[in-house]
Amino acid sequence: LVDAIGAKDRATVMEGLHTMLSGGQAHPLQILALVARHYRILMKAKAAVGTGVARADLQRVLGVPPFAVDKVLRQSRGYSGRRLSENLAAVAAADRALKGGRLDPARAMERLVFALMAPGLE
Repeated sequence: LVDAIGAKDRATVMEGLHTMLSGGQAHPLQILALVARHYRILMKAKAAVGTGVARADLQRVLGVPPFAVDKVLRQSRGYSGRRLSENLAAVAAADRALKGGRLDPARAMERLVFALMAPGLE
């Protein structure tokens, strides 16, 4: 799901999200946690590269398996630091909406993924 969000593949995102939610495969808060973790890792990657963290230390700093480091770095280059911050703010807003019960969980998650895929300064 997070790869499709990063690729702005709306059809795949919506299909995956609805499959996960309607099939009972995952609770909305589980999906939200997955998305939040992904964007936190991207933010860490952007910061680590910006501060000159050695390539050999990135796996430890990012907390990802060795095979995922290149993918995370590639994805982080697709966002500005500002856009990553905005996306994390959108995740926090979805968290409040889900926990506050102000919005149907499926609608809250749809709003989130559309916000994450919205055009803007990447």
